[in-house]
Amino acid sequence: MDFFQSVFWTLLFVVIFWVCINGIVKLFKIQKKGLEVGPVYLIAKTSKLNNLIDRIARKFPRFWKVIFYIGIGFGYLGMGVVMYFLAVNLFQLLTNPQPANAVVPLIPGITVTGQPLLYFLIGVAVIAVTHEFAHGVAARLESIKLKSVGVMVLLFLFGAFVEIDEYSMSKRSRLGRLSVYAAGSFSNFVIGFFSFLIVTSMYSNVPAGVEVVDSIENSPAYGKIGANDVIIEVNGVTISSSEDFDREIAKIRPLQVANLTVLDLETNTYRNILINTGFNPSYASLGPSRCRFQPEEDLINIISGTNTTERDINRIKEIDNLFLNFSSSANLLNFTFSLNISKYSEVLDGEINKIIVNISGIFNNSSNNVSIYLINHTNTQNNVLLKNKNNTRVINHKYLNISSSSPNLSSLILQNSIIECMIVVNNTQNFNLALNEFSFYVITNETNGWFGIYSFDYLPAAGVGQFLYRSLNQRENPLFQTFFYIWLLSWGIAFMNVLPFPFFDGDKLIVDLIAKPGEFYPVLPPEEEKNNRDNDYDEEKEESSNGNSENPKNRKEQKTPWTYKHTIIWIIRGIAIFLLVANIALSIYWMIITGNYNIFEFLF
Repeated sequence: MDFFQSVFWTLLFVVIFWVCINGIVKLFKIQKKGLEVGPVYLIAKTSKLNNLIDRIARKFPRFWKVIFYIGIGFGYLGMGVVMYFLAVNLFQLLTNPQPANAVVPLIPGITVTGQPLLYFLIGVAVIAVTHEFAHGVAARLESIKLKSVGVMVLLFLFGAFVEIDEYSMSKRSRLGRLSVYAAGSFSNFVIGFFSFLIVTSMYSNVPAGVEVVDSIENSPAYGKIGANDVIIEVNGVTISSSEDFDREIAKIRPLQVANLTVLDLETNTYRNILINTGFNPSYASLGPSRCRFQPEEDLINIISGTNTTERDINRIKEIDNLFLNFSSSANLLNFTFSLNISKYSEVLDGEINKIIVNISGIFNNSSNNVSIYLINHTNTQNNVLLKNKNNTRVINHKYLNISSSSPNLSSLILQNSIIECMIVVNNTQNFNLALNEFSFYVITNETNGWFGIYSFDYLPAAGVGQFLYRSLNQRENPLFQTFFYIWLLSWGIAFMNVLPFPFFDGDKLIVDLIAKPGEFYPVLPPEEEKNNRDNDYDEEKEESSNGNSENPKNRKEQKTPWTYKHTIIWIIRGIAIFLLVANIALSIYWMIITGNYNIFEFLF
């Protein structure tokens, strides 16, 4: 499922969800105290958890106070670190953008999809609960009243909250207020720290081989080695890491045999595997090591069957990756082509050891009684049999080792040598053969053999993990993934939340540091707040009966006079807003340009 499909299905689910929620509330007339439902939001709060928070605060109060006071320092230090990071990251996005530089909102179903979504939801739930409970415990330690604890859902975002009595908060010391504001983010940092310790203790930090993720179909390693196999030796040399593996396979030339010692993680057994290495055409798609065969008309000869036309010859001669089709009412087709090596002498240099011919195409017939041979007239011992499978066979990356009696083929370039090859088809019924590529590749002492496997460093399980999840790597281990995402999200949210961004905890840290309670935000005593709510309700009814739609809340909104403190606060806010919005905007821009919308591709 691509990005735009994910967006469509996510938005469709969101629309259906909110239509159902609002329909259920209206149909069954669900009107409960503490429950508020709007078109795209839901708020549920209760005071029943206040006693639980009180009990937690009364346990080890001195310990909690020390922890939350330390959190104040973390809040301001983290604020500086994040703003510096955003500034540096913005510069990198402008000069050399990478997937790891992406700063985008974590939106379930849109920017977070697939398997990471489950771990993301678990991580967010843990973070939200610990974050808000920390705010509540810190408030009760300062004897600040709690109104309620609740959860909220806004469109497709969700979270938790602790409703604190702002007037009670304003009467406490500045240090006490700051400890309450910083408690949530610091608790996330602590949770992330312990999750990090768990993650790093589950697997060894020292690689002990190369673990195979998968092998490419029709590659030399296909069917011989696969997932849950760990390569620990190559030709008798111990392999401890990907660097060791890359170094050893770089010594192996195409068509040479490699002896691999492999550990099977599922059975905990060892085995030796012999792989005849091939040549990966994609390695030489550019550069002098690859020469595409472009035959002249007199170099194509159809011995039996329907002769090709000049138009068909030009298709393979002038246009890449178009099929040249042959059909026959007879049971035999011999297709001969020639390789004029001297034609490419300008791009071939060095000691040439071998030449590999690649034939790519599709053969269709109505019978399994068919034999297809690729014949090397120079050395008939190197003929290749191309077999039919299920009446349709993609002839791809079949290797014909063309050699001569001389030690190497460098002399053939100087001798204006032409090597002739032939495709022979023997069949009892009519057939169709479509060929789209003839390529030959020059093999020198610097050409690497091709195995066709995807791999990464094998980090063995450590501690009790050797008995619980020995055969699971980090990507497959749900326990590892859960704590990994808790650690990642905890630290990410902890540091982002201390930004001086409106509605973030960092904003409250800045406002309370610069201004006194009531100087930036109006703070009303509980009685006045209640009276204002009652007056607003009465006036709203009166305005409605008079047909006046003006909102009395807007008319009665209290504003604090503008001072230099407002200017300082908004300058700091403005810098944070600019850095965050610019990072997000550039990240989305590069995601659109590159078409890569998966922000977790660089993770486990």
